[in-house]
Amino acid sequence: MPTYELEVRDEDGVRRVPLPDTREVVRLGRSTQNDCIVKARGVSRNHCLLLRAESGWKLVDLKSSNASFVKGEPVREASLLPGDPIRIGMAKLWFLEAGAPCPAPPPKSAAKSGATKPRSAQIRKGSRPPAPGSLPAVPRDEDAARKQGRS
Repeated sequence: MPTYELEVRDEDGVRRVPLPDTREVVRLGRSTQNDCIVKARGVSRNHCLLLRAESGWKLVDLKSSNASFVKGEPVREASLLPGDPIRIGMAKLWFLEAGAPCPAPPPKSAAKSGATKPRSAQIRKGSRPPAPGSLPAVPRDEDAARKQGRS
């Protein structure tokens, strides 16, 4: 059986966590009592387990508040294949053969991409609001147009 690892992307950044051949169970969650501590919003103290069996590894959700997802689907239990994406809370993980590249691109930091604000919230340099009275009055409907004598 090949050796496997998890690529974990959480509040601590990106790291690889080996899944030792000698372990039958790997516990994941926020608690420091877990084998793999995952720091992210929505992760339960004891979120899920990875169980090693003769047929391979599987994920078992521990009735977590926000569920566990494999390949984008909520699961209580699911067999894992190399390259499978896993999400627990806001953390993203990938089940990989040891040393294999992650199929997802590395995360971009907001500072590097320049996307600190949504485009609609950005204000162009030098822009000013129009001066009061500088815009023509626009009637809102036909009655308003008649009242202003513009019919």
